[in-house]
Amino acid sequence: MLNNRRAIAVPVIFCVLTALWIAFIFSNSLTPAATSEAQSGQLLNTVQSSLPRVSERGLRKAAHFGEFGILGVLGMLTCIAVRKRRSGPQSTVISDQTPHVSSAGRLLSAGWVLAAGILVAVVDETLQYLVPGRSPEVADVLLDIAGFVAGALIATGVAAAVKAIAAARRPR
Repeated sequence: MLNNRRAIAVPVIFCVLTALWIAFIFSNSLTPAATSEAQSGQLLNTVQSSLPRVSERGLRKAAHFGEFGILGVLGMLTCIAVRKRRSGPQSTVISDQTPHVSSAGRLLSAGWVLAAGILVAVVDETLQYLVPGRSPEVADVLLDIAGFVAGALIATGVAAAVKAIAAARRPR
């Protein structure tokens, strides 16, 4: 019973965290230009105390990459959790005891995650049309996608490492 609750709860938790993170990203894009610049300026002062050569533009681009990197991690972990849930009630987020999922199935799941990340990046930049003083940039969409892919790859690698470690620790 506990495993079944956990198998349901984990994908739901990841879905909620992912949705909240997307809302955070969109709220940043809907922030008026003057407020956004003031926030960036405050953060820049803090960062420059340790890294004096960081520019405001560099900081903003790093923020794009970082926001979407986190989204990539959350999106891929959500995908893994949902896929494990569908594999059977005995499964958990990362378990080497779950039924085999084909490479094609994993690739298709990763494709859907990537498509969702691209969609969020496009919608995020498009939202800036609605905000006075803000404008969307194709370069930012590409940077967002790069951050998303980096985050998804990190999550995939960590999940694979955890699975390998669990398999190695399992008594034979």
